[in-house]
Amino acid sequence: MYARMYTELMNRHHYIYSAIAHNHSYSDSGVFTLTASTPPKHINDALILLVQQILQLQHGVEQSELARARTQLRSHLMMNLEVRPVLFEDMVRQVLGHGVRKQPEEYAERIEKVSNADIVRVTERLLASKPSLVGYGDLTKLGDYISLDQALAKRDLKYLFKRLL
Repeated sequence: MYARMYTELMNRHHYIYSAIAHNHSYSDSGVFTLTASTPPKHINDALILLVQQILQLQHGVEQSELARARTQLRSHLMMNLEVRPVLFEDMVRQVLGHGVRKQPEEYAERIEKVSNADIVRVTERLLASKPSLVGYGDLTKLGDYISLDQALAKRDLKYLFKRLL
């Protein structure tokens, strides 16, 4: 099974070497990141494609993609818990963070309940927060932060194209 970043970005754009979405959860906050690696001359193209992916989520996803994502997440969860160090780390994090350990089956049930409405709601919440922009290497072709912020706030890619005109 392939993630959206792989099928939509890496398969269709030869210059994107990697594209990954991460979510880091903490007891009082969290961080959602989209990362990509590309040659310097395509850095702004990669930024535009990443923003395009997040903007598309505000309209939800197809049921087949949602079902595939649920299956992939459940599989990933269960396979990771087969590794003892991961299992123990998970137990400790849950007890320290929540005071109780939930069984993997409970998480699997919650994953199964994720709906398109949930995706839209979380996407809107992400888009309502201020983005961060980090780059490494030759950044001369990278769009500026203000353009990124405007593109996300106004839900419109045209702000990222200004620099290219």
